[in-house]
Amino acid sequence: MKKLLTQIIKFGLVGFLCFFIDYGIMVFLTEVAGVHYLLSSGISFTVSVIVNYVLSLTYVFETEKGNRIKEFIIFVVLSVIGLGINQALMWFCVDMLGIFYMISKIGATAVVMVYNFITRKVVLEKKDKRLAQVVMENSDFPEVSLPADLNRVEGLAGEKDFARYDENLLKAEKSMGVVADLIAQNQLEMKVVDIVFPLNCSYVLISFVAEKRVDFRQLLKDLASYFKTRIELRQISSREESKIYGGLGPCGRALCCSSFLGDFPPVSIKMAKNQSLSLNSGKMNGVCGRLMCCLSYEDDFYRDSKASYPDLGDDIETKDGTGQVVAIDVIAGTIKVVFEKGRAPLTYGVEEVQLNGKA
Repeated sequence: MKKLLTQIIKFGLVGFLCFFIDYGIMVFLTEVAGVHYLLSSGISFTVSVIVNYVLSLTYVFETEKGNRIKEFIIFVVLSVIGLGINQALMWFCVDMLGIFYMISKIGATAVVMVYNFITRKVVLEKKDKRLAQVVMENSDFPEVSLPADLNRVEGLAGEKDFARYDENLLKAEKSMGVVADLIAQNQLEMKVVDIVFPLNCSYVLISFVAEKRVDFRQLLKDLASYFKTRIELRQISSREESKIYGGLGPCGRALCCSSFLGDFPPVSIKMAKNQSLSLNSGKMNGVCGRLMCCLSYEDDFYRDSKASYPDLGDDIETKDGTGQVVAIDVIAGTIKVVFEKGRAPLTYGVEEVQLNGKA
């Protein structure tokens, strides 16, 4: 939002300058040179459009270094449409409504400025594009379960996209040392984890880890001076760090977070208890040092299944008498019951026991 407001202010200043150029040339040609107001308005409009184009590229919008000729042609086409709007409004206000042409010009310019900002932002502003890889088959999801800021798929990547992606990887690798030096110069306690350039290099995303909050305002200025583009600094957690680095989990497979997981699911120690797992932190923690994400995958199944099971320590009735539950196996559908101390527990199916007189 802040960026959009800044662009609107800059575009307003540029538009104000171009308005004076447009208005001044029109008045001069009409009043001094005796040119018809429609012709003088068209000439002045064309001059102001060229000035607007140059200033929009260099001052207002973050543009992509691509095919300038194609970009200019599109710009001219849009400007011709804007000229048509300008001339139509001028004719309608002057000839149909009888409004003085100088006043009509102000109203027409205001309308065309709004049109110009919208079209120039769409055409000139470079789009943030990143290369992504499909990791799951197409599936249908209810709309309510989708995030509000869901990214849109632009299409299949081409050879140019792959080439630019490889270039950006090399650029990011070379930048690691520079960024680390700038961090050391600013005496900040933080470690860079990853540097990402989108395909069009419209900004730089630098991810870092730190034990506490970091005041990186001066670092941000130094980075902007080096990269000459917009900088985004993002402090990430140990989970996100593992997602970037990747690796193998205790199961021997690639980490879920780096292979197919999108958002990190909430995980709690209660999920491990529901699954009757050992509460040894060394066995439940992943590479990141946090509870493993896979604990959440089957939690709904265990939680729903256990609703029909007695709790550990409950006294239950069996065909062999009253005993106490010491273990539950939801997968096998069995319960272990102990009757006397020192006696080995017996295993029963859940349908074979009764709790508080109820099957």
